Amino acid sequence: MDRTALTADVFGGRMPTRAGDLAVESHGITPVPEANRFGRPIRLLTVFFAPNLTMTAVFSGTLGAGLGLGFGTGLVALLVGTVLGAIPVAYLATWGPLTGTAQLPLARLPFRGTVVLPGLVQWLNSIAWDALVGLFGGDALAQLLGLPFWLAVAIVLLLQCAVGVLGYEVIHRVQAVMTVVIAVFFIVLSVKLLSGHTVAVANTVSGGDLIGAFVLFSTIALSLAISWASYASDFSRYLPPSTSRPRAFVYTLLGVTLSFVWGEVLGLAAGQTLSDQTTAGINTLLGGG
Repeated sequence: MDRTALTADVFGGRMPTRAGDLAVESHGITPVPEANRFGRPIRLLTVFFAPNLTMTAVFSGTLGAGLGLGFGTGLVALLVGTVLGAIPVAYLATWGPLTGTAQLPLARLPFRGTVVLPGLVQWLNSIAWDALVGLFGGDALAQLLGLPFWLAVAIVLLLQCAVGVLGYEVIHRVQAVMTVVIAVFFIVLSVKLLSGHTVAVANTVSGGDLIGAFVLFSTIALSLAISWASYASDFSRYLPPSTSRPRAFVYTLLGVTLSFVWGEVLGLAAGQTLSDQTTAGINTLLGGG
């Protein structure tokens, strides 16, 4: 058989063959063969839940209170924005089982040569995301263990790199575990933040200012959720072609929506209680530990 660019070894390589296969994934951009597909769509719930239930979502939620929105109005705004942003992500995730292809390679179909532009945006977005996680996580690790800040940041970034290099199955397994760990932490954080705290119910703006604040806060919520659109099928491409597309859609929608809404609602309810948006501020708020 004649070799082509898509069948060349540089785009091939090893891939996981079953759930729990944690060896290094070296498979490239070619579609995952049907013989190597495995897993159930419920995996999409945890792989999209864990990375989004973060302090970034909480701090974003405080913006609603800062814009003058009361809890009820802010809640509606963030729900509208988050769901609208999550729908494209959930839809694109359904293409993973259908094509066995990651999102950017798949994007060559509609974008053709201009895929370079979304690819560049994706690259810059990934750098910004890694920097945010590395700096905030490094600062937290430095406070927790008494390490120098630069060393703590290096450890966090190296751990991120290791998970990424190991690939698809490791990412799914790590996020399944982290869903439980982070959920427990956020339950504690929710209790600490809201105990004895009065939630502002009334809007402090009205008329055109209220409409503007509602639209802006909805847009902020939408931007958080839809930012996953360029990754969506990356996390579903090993699922079997027979995977139910409605189930893949629903689990992805739930994973993105529930995580972002929990974090943002917490920030919206806490309002100015979270004025010190640093790891030191969170540590003080939680009473240490």
